[in-house]
Amino acid sequence: REFAHAQHLFPGHPYPLAGRVRLSVARGDYRTALQLLDELPATPESLAMRGDLLAALGDVPRAEAMYGESERLERAGWESEEPQPGALAGFLAARDRNVPEAVRLAERAAAEREDVHTMDALAWAYFKAGRTADASKAIRRALRTGTVDPHIRCHAAMIAEAVRSGVKGNCSPLTGKRA
Repeated sequence: REFAHAQHLFPGHPYPLAGRVRLSVARGDYRTALQLLDELPATPESLAMRGDLLAALGDVPRAEAMYGESERLERAGWESEEPQPGALAGFLAARDRNVPEAVRLAERAAAEREDVHTMDALAWAYFKAGRTADASKAIRRALRTGTVDPHIRCHAAMIAEAVRSGVKGNCSPLTGKRA
């Protein structure tokens, strides 16, 4: 109701619509979330989410097309904006796309900044590359502020489990829950 009210007050503003997308995902209504995403501008984030939703709905070829376009758009943005290697690293690692490059990009990003999202991207890239000891160190840096971000918390849990038992789990890039 609040998102609908916000859309009424601020027609065309993307935040209320993005909120409705997140709400639909949380409810497991992926088809509605996908329809709502069609109303948002194409950004690397919205295209990645489209890919995640399509993958969850079983449309892997279209999901891969969205992932490719998301990555292309992110890299193209680097030509006119400040590069965001941490964002691309997180995208690649979360979707098991070119993990060695994800590690290189995350290390580059972490050399410049140590915010929670960059350190999470570094931890998850290390984890996906099988470097659990390095992942454990990086995720501790991501958790230092007490973040409750479900994706970061899931990554932390999977890394801790791998350190403890050697079992490697996965987190859904869509929901931030164990996949």
